[in-house]
Amino acid sequence: MNANERQQQESVRILYTSASKLKQKLQDLLVTLQTQRETYDWPKYLNTLGLCASELVEIRKVLESERFSLAQALVLTPVRLNPEPDPALAKATDERLPRFDHDTAPQYLRTKLAPQVESQRMAQNAKASAIPPEQATKLVNLSNRLLDSGLKEVNALKQELETDLSEKTFKSSVNLDDLFTLVAAITTGANLSGKPAPQDTCK
Repeated sequence: MNANERQQQESVRILYTSASKLKQKLQDLLVTLQTQRETYDWPKYLNTLGLCASELVEIRKVLESERFSLAQALVLTPVRLNPEPDPALAKATDERLPRFDHDTAPQYLRTKLAPQVESQRMAQNAKASAIPPEQATKLVNLSNRLLDSGLKEVNALKQELETDLSEKTFKSSVNLDDLFTLVAAITTGANLSGKPAPQDTCK
């Protein structure tokens, strides 16, 4: 094994370790949400999300590092076809690929689209080619106008909702007792410098 192969192997090992940690944390979070939604410590949950973000940053650093550049062109395939189940392959693929036999190999080593997908793509291309350029341009312009109109309506509705919410917040934040105290202080000087509020002598 030369130096490049050792470097590729080490890069893949680091990436696999980080991905495994991230996978385990996400699984724990999902299980917690399903079983302890009402009683879970949410600050701890947010802390775990922060750890997941850290693992994603670590994976990104590995993928963007210079040492991983050679591994990006590395093709990983089983060494040989085997009709019998392969426990190591099943474990490495999370049971998605229990064996690499003659039926599985064409699907994973395919260099062309599946015949059904290829026929669908050709049909869509033929349908698109049958549309005259002028009509296609009109359809695109019409779609853009509809999208712009819908976007304007959404923005208008958003502004209206934000205005209503701000008005409701302002109304709910008014304290009548504080308001009356402020009015009394301005008009009669009540509660200023220890001066008591004047008594109403009119009966």
